[in-house]
Amino acid sequence: MESLEGILEFVEVAKTNGFSSAARNLGVSTGHVSRQIARLEKRLGVSLFIRTTRKVSLSSSGLIYQSYCKDLISLLSNANDEVTGQQLSVSGNVNISVSGLFAERHVTPVLLAFAKLHPDLSINLDFSSRKVNFIDDGIDFSVRYGLLEDS
Repeated sequence: MESLEGILEFVEVAKTNGFSSAARNLGVSTGHVSRQIARLEKRLGVSLFIRTTRKVSLSSSGLIYQSYCKDLISLLSNANDEVTGQQLSVSGNVNISVSGLFAERHVTPVLLAFAKLHPDLSINLDFSSRKVNFIDDGIDFSVRYGLLEDS
């Protein structure tokens, strides 16, 4: 399979009719966009753009290539959104042991904000200062501060 390198830059230049505007939209340098397009055209063996000092427009080959690349970028974006959405979905139970004023003032508010972002997540807080055994007590993580005795 051919490399996908330069496809994103190609689609953006075609959309904006300019290398500089494409670079701005992509957050990269104009030189980067220009190099990517040059590599892509060399790899394909065709000129994708008609360049003048004032304007950049698609060549006939560029028009054909654009129709395929727009679909490719759209499908890739949808795939990324789908996978990212799955990764961001947090659910289940988490058991947390925290203790002391630090935990009450700093840890608990952060956990509450996190729980609001993930309504399918159930957070169970244990505020005791006892030494926990993660396996036996079913604790997923614990927050302690200060000097700890050697375990």
